[in-house]
Amino acid sequence: MNFSRAVEGFLFHCSIERNLSEKSLKAYRIDLMQFRTFLKEYLGDAEVLPADVNRDVLRTYLQRLTAQYKVKTVRRKIAVLHSLFGFFEQEDMIVVSPFRKMRISLNKEKVLPRAVGMQKIRKLFAYLYRQKTSEQANPVLLRDIAVLELLFATGVRVSEAVSLQVADVDLRSAKVCVMGKGSRERVLPICSKESLESLKEYAHEYQEQMESCDSFFVNRDGRRLSAQSVRFMLKKHVADAGLGIHVTPHMLRHTVATELVGNGADIRHVQHLLGHSSIVTTQIYTHVDSASTRRILTPKHPRKNLNFQQRRNEG
Repeated sequence: MNFSRAVEGFLFHCSIERNLSEKSLKAYRIDLMQFRTFLKEYLGDAEVLPADVNRDVLRTYLQRLTAQYKVKTVRRKIAVLHSLFGFFEQEDMIVVSPFRKMRISLNKEKVLPRAVGMQKIRKLFAYLYRQKTSEQANPVLLRDIAVLELLFATGVRVSEAVSLQVADVDLRSAKVCVMGKGSRERVLPICSKESLESLKEYAHEYQEQMESCDSFFVNRDGRRLSAQSVRFMLKKHVADAGLGIHVTPHMLRHTVATELVGNGADIRHVQHLLGHSSIVTTQIYTHVDSASTRRILTPKHPRKNLNFQQRRNEG
């Protein structure tokens, strides 16, 4: 069996036996097509078999990946190949996976999340609510405010927000049921009264469209609102509000987490809110808070007034 047909068998296995989501399967396919293109270039135009891929091939590919991508992306692409060749070995397409006894060490990047200052957040929402009370107010603006209020109230991913069905949002109990990565479900509270009121106002205005398509957030055509539409909408309001910065829905999520940790929220509660499977992922926000603490305390710390080195030099 040639490499391309073997890959299709692996993707079928991922879909049926591992029950991966369409989004994951699409990402797998893209990564594997990239590897197949590399093999064709590296090994020539001859038909490539799974057994043709050895450690030297993988090392060369790894070198190319590390020259083009960040560590996180390289790890993902290598993990897909690791699963692929494990499948080949399991199905007796190869004798042994070339990844066996192959040690891959990638320096982990410490990338601090990009957050938005609370002054900017306050300015954005102040602008939106001023627009709401003006003559320019319209149902679309009610929806936009509701979307952004939910994103900031709960810290959910934009994909999670637009995937909400009508039954997932309980406005009477002020909570939403979110389906996150890995089909992990979590129930989140809406703690802000203003956020809750904006959602209720939106739901009242769009009740008919929501029930028609069974999506909580809908577009102008009465269909499910897309994540891309939310990104464009946020970009427009940020520009109109005069913030002068680039803001994405994911930055709102980081801002919520950063502020919660900075205000003393338990890291486990923040982990649940964000839907992280591992607390290690959430702990990056403790590093953000530490950096903020250093900036605040350094110019005010009494130790800065005790400069013994200077006195010794003067003597």
